Amino acid sequence: MFDFILALLEHDFMSSGNGRSSTNTNNSKEGCKARKSKKVPLHPFQSFAKVCERIEKNDPILTVVEFRDEFLNVRRLAHAVAKNTHITELNLIQSIRDRETRDSRPRSAPAHDVLHLCMEGLRHNTSIISLDLTETTVRASGAAFVSRGVQQHPKLKHLRLARCLLQDEGLRRMSAAPLGKELIELDISGNTLADGTAILQMVLNNPHLVSLDISNNSLSMKGMEQFVGFGGFHSLEKCDMSRNNIRRDALQSLGTALGDQKCRLKELCLDANEMMDCTMESISFGLLSNSSLEKLSLNNNYLGDVGVMKIAISIGMNPNSKMRELRLSGNKIHNAGAISLMKHTSNILVKLDLSGNRITDGRSICKVLRKDNISMRELSMTRNPIPLQHSHEIEFWTRLNASGGRQLLSNSGDSKLDGYSMNVWPKVLSRISEDPNGLYYFLIRKPELCLSASSTEHNPYCPVSQ
Repeated sequence: MFDFILALLEHDFMSSGNGRSSTNTNNSKEGCKARKSKKVPLHPFQSFAKVCERIEKNDPILTVVEFRDEFLNVRRLAHAVAKNTHITELNLIQSIRDRETRDSRPRSAPAHDVLHLCMEGLRHNTSIISLDLTETTVRASGAAFVSRGVQQHPKLKHLRLARCLLQDEGLRRMSAAPLGKELIELDISGNTLADGTAILQMVLNNPHLVSLDISNNSLSMKGMEQFVGFGGFHSLEKCDMSRNNIRRDALQSLGTALGDQKCRLKELCLDANEMMDCTMESISFGLLSNSSLEKLSLNNNYLGDVGVMKIAISIGMNPNSKMRELRLSGNKIHNAGAISLMKHTSNILVKLDLSGNRITDGRSICKVLRKDNISMRELSMTRNPIPLQHSHEIEFWTRLNASGGRQLLSNSGDSKLDGYSMNVWPKVLSRISEDPNGLYYFLIRKPELCLSASSTEHNPYCPVSQ
């Protein structure tokens, strides 16, 4: 604020003619040029006014509006948003809070009154697709305003209410009615939620909802049973339940929900839940019959070899498993667990993250990749005490499979009969665009396959046959 006042005073002083230098003419001209090129800083109210003016004019170029911890004339913003037909994304992050602003002046109205005005403007808008109210003071008193503002919105698809002090009472008020007609993504993380019934009611009242973020809450065992035990995964495709300190008893209902034939969940995140090997029995039981889950994240837990083996066996024994990505970074996995995991899932998984564990035997990992790997194309082994030479060899065999070169090798590593390589070359070439180096490495290790293929018939795609 002090710099802003000084800049205004300097600008007024120079424009009145009193700021001209009494030295030579060249110096005065240079001084005028410098003063003309200097930009006077805008006050936050002025920048907000310019943005609001563009919103009021319905500028077609302005489609994304974001205010982060700024001074807002909420009445003017609500009036402008209500009539605008081009804004698709509105972010009011940290802009509606019950606290003093940066210049130590209190806001003119309580947060729930400000929120009420914003939601009234949103009710009359027909273009906004994404609304972000992260770290705004909603509380239970403002939950009804949010629900009323988005209830009949025709296009709203993404709603973020992370760290808004909702708590269970606020969520109950919001779950009483649908949140928009087309809502597909909802973020209510960091709101100290424990009532699973309100979360389930929220999911059931929004039939188009496919992505739910309830991370960093305090779901109890009863809340978990209420949410997943009565159809919480029947419509959702993505759910983030990380940092909820889920207990062993609560995981039993989670495993049962994963094994349900009506489960449609494709992505599940259970990071940082203090899970141990003994808690993997329920999860592995659910994975044994699950036919929808494609991505499972268990990062930053306390899983060891026993727990990982249970997961690996369940995925490998499930003939209907669609698992493609498994993340296990930041656990306590040793060599036995990593080798067992690759042996059982190398023909199913495409991505595997084992970074930040306690794996040391890189040579055994390479043998497994060379012999059993069929589908895995991305393997992360960073932050493990593996020798550098072995790390390079692991990368080589992973990239070789990603390029399709693994299909030209038998289980023993020897080349197949003549003619087999010609049949497989199209599959190899279809992946070359993703990693050309894979073909280069393959030609160094197994050039006789390319030569045998070129001897049978001229192959225009093979570098050796040209």
